[in-house]
Amino acid sequence: MNSIQEFITSEETYVKNLITVVDVFARPLRSYSQDRMNSILKPFNCTKIFLNIDQILSVNEGFLEDLRKYQKNPEAASFGAICDAHVRLKLYCVIPRKFSCTSKIIYFPFFPPAFIDCQL
Repeated sequence: MNSIQEFITSEETYVKNLITVVDVFARPLRSYSQDRMNSILKPFNCTKIFLNIDQILSVNEGFLEDLRKYQKNPEAASFGAICDAHVRLKLYCVIPRKFSCTSKIIYFPFFPPAFIDCQL
């Protein structure tokens, strides 16, 4: 397997896993959070837990699409240019910054709201 195919295979797996998280967990929980009778999480908690996962999915789907195009026609652009065009590190910086708050919501829901009220 060549290095581009390894990137594509790895990105396919990552995108598939992101789609699962968004379709199976994020969207249904966001939807249910709007219905007070059936809500599992409050809308605020859904926002904190899933943060910008939809943006991350979108960026990675675009990266995967461009990797596939590059594999078919490597002369059209450089591999470095493709990677550079899709580097959105700010999308990923949100997660570590918010992780401590998110983990408190996920793993310690029995603490008073003041304990989980973190800055966005």
